[in-house]
Amino acid sequence: ELAGLITTGTALYLGGVNGVNRSLVLAASRFMPTAPLIPTLGLEGLTRDQAVQERYRDDPLVYFKALRVGMLAELIRAGRQAAALLPDLHLPYLALHGEADPIALPAAAETIRERCGATDLTVQIYADMRHELHNEIDHDGVLRDVVTWIEAHLDRSAPEPLEPS
Repeated sequence: ELAGLITTGTALYLGGVNGVNRSLVLAASRFMPTAPLIPTLGLEGLTRDQAVQERYRDDPLVYFKALRVGMLAELIRAGRQAAALLPDLHLPYLALHGEADPIALPAAAETIRERCGATDLTVQIYADMRHELHNEIDHDGVLRDVVTWIEAHLDRSAPEPLEPS
């Protein structure tokens, strides 16, 4: 069972997906789920850090082909389901989001703040940061906030984990 939840760049709302094209994508996914839809998102949407962008560009495991209709439809459905389930979320929750995130829109942070059922809720939006907060130029503050939150939520009465033998 989870003791708490931390999310970053929660994809409740996707950049470039409005009501009209959302409906079209969901309908099209039934008939042509493998059809290419949009080119891959630009690496500049992930982070402002050029070195991180270059590492992504050079990584043979990073997918750079067009996003498929079915994949986008599943992302839309998952975002809707996650938003609908927010009132049922009651464990301690830290939601972090970049204010300049073009991939998972920062409006999700406000939705979390308004709808989440957790009484122990912290929503933090970082000015000028993009999607991958841990890969941003000034990520030290983000990581410090995460560690501080975890330390404040540690169950000090829990037994220490066993050392591997």
